[in-house]
Amino acid sequence: MFSTILYFITTHQLLGYLVIFLGMILEGDIILFTAAFLTHYGFFDPVKIIFVVVAGVILGDIIWYYLGIFAVKYPRINKWLDRITHRVDSHLEKSPFKTLFFSKFIYGLHHPILMRIGSKKMGLKKYLKSDIIASLIWIVIIAVLGYLFGASFFLVKKYIRYAELLFLAGVIIFFLFEKGLVSRKLEEKI
Repeated sequence: MFSTILYFITTHQLLGYLVIFLGMILEGDIILFTAAFLTHYGFFDPVKIIFVVVAGVILGDIIWYYLGIFAVKYPRINKWLDRITHRVDSHLEKSPFKTLFFSKFIYGLHHPILMRIGSKKMGLKKYLKSDIIASLIWIVIIAVLGYLFGASFFLVKKYIRYAELLFLAGVIIFFLFEKGLVSRKLEEKI
């Protein structure tokens, strides 16, 4: 199977590292998983990719923190941050490591939490210690999953179509259940 993207990565490896670095600043999960997957197949050097990923995550988290400081000037953004993250303020004060660590695994929550820390002018140094440790553990978990998935991909690729069908069946069952539940609640109100 021919892949233009994989060909481009192998011929322009430096650009691949740059894309992963920038991707870690902006996104994280999918980029890290993909980088570990591709590292398993030799597209990237493991030592270099670890450095690029760690640097991207740490720099990205610092940038998101400073974006939070900048967001204070914009009431709409500040209101949005407050609505999403106000419930974690006490958790951030009591146990910053746990809050930052678990937020890494909740898609769409980690960056707003980092912005919230900045917008509330909570000390960067205090949270950076917790964030670096949480980030390193998160990197290890996601990278190991991506690497192992790369190792087992060819073993399970023939079963992927069955997983897709099971997923589709699950979605259909969910919608049928949801429709039935909503119609019952509407009938009860009438």
